[in-house]
Amino acid sequence: MDLLLDTHMAYWYMLGDERVTKLARSLIEDKSNRVFVSLVSAWEIGLKHQKHPSSMPMDSEEFVNGCRESEFVVLPVTEDQLLASQRVAPPAGLPHQDPFDRFLLGAAETMGMRFLTHDAKIGLYDAPFIMLI
Repeated sequence: MDLLLDTHMAYWYMLGDERVTKLARSLIEDKSNRVFVSLVSAWEIGLKHQKHPSSMPMDSEEFVNGCRESEFVVLPVTEDQLLASQRVAPPAGLPHQDPFDRFLLGAAETMGMRFLTHDAKIGLYDAPFIMLI
């Protein structure tokens, strides 16, 4: 199975954070699965690092290097992913405006991947490819 990790999932995994559940960790470490991280996640990490370096000590370059060390495939940004993200609409009544989440959901759908997240707001989207763990 191809997995696209939400930004926080990749970040937490690299840190060994306990918020990565046993199920999520087993999916990530299962050698029959291919694990991907979007370059958009590196951008998101970099922006958070610039804004709050004390709470986000990792910058974009460290994030990308950590992804590669974790044997995650770093995905480039493509036109198809960008256009798909524009079609991602939040569930009715949910003011979920995070453009990074919308991009990652569009990318996962376009590329036929399962999107692995811990974000309960994303779990409210009506999309069978989302794995809320």
